[in-house]
Amino acid sequence: MKKRILSILLAVCMVVSLLPSFTITAMAEGEGTGNPANGGFTLDTSGVNMITNADQLAYVAQQINIGVGGWASASYKLGNNIDLSKYSDWTPIGNADDKMFAGTFDGGGYTISNRTMNKTSNGIIVYGFFGYISSSGSVKNLGLSSINISVRSVDDQVYVGGLAGKNDGWIENCFVGGAINGSIAYMRYL
Repeated sequence: MKKRILSILLAVCMVVSLLPSFTITAMAEGEGTGNPANGGFTLDTSGVNMITNADQLAYVAQQINIGVGGWASASYKLGNNIDLSKYSDWTPIGNADDKMFAGTFDGGGYTISNRTMNKTSNGIIVYGFFGYISSSGSVKNLGLSSINISVRSVDDQVYVGGLAGKNDGWIENCFVGGAINGSIAYMRYL
């Protein structure tokens, strides 16, 4: 009986070893709760999520914009200057009324540079580094340089700014340098 069980177990192992391999990424502790541990983030001594590269920053934007719980209201701080030139068309952080940035973002005196945004749409456009900052959101000590924003709505409204397209929150000690262009073109059909 023991030999039979051992034979079956050995056969199962052999079959499993022939199956194609794949990896399942485990959820990191705190994922989706404002602690982006899975993106290689670290926490400073006060528990703030430290962002040190463009990929981490893009990941934060993505999580907020798809509505993953806790990310929009978390606290973030830059730990380096960040160059966004590899992102040819940056998507604003907080892109709609129901997905506003409601947390705190401390630039730490660092600068985010080379951000490009180009968009044409048939609806309302809210564009800036932050699309929409809610009344509970705050941004401070952040510099944006060498930005290029060009947005155009074919038939509705454009809210555009270097730091924020719309802001109901608090902005302190920030600067923006670059080119910003927002336009509306009403199309009439005959």
